[in-house]
Amino acid sequence: MATNNYTKYDEEFKKSLVSLHQNGKTQAQLCKEYGVSPPALGK
Repeated sequence: MATNNYTKYDEEFKKSLVSLHQNGKTQAQLCKEYGVSPPALGK
């Protein structure tokens, strides 16, 4: 049986990361600071 090996982020968390990115944070900074993988952040 397959299991999902991913973290489900809530909408508020995702919106806050988008806002931070729009205000100048790079994707690399956000990944490092919040522990989000680059593929997850790109979605």
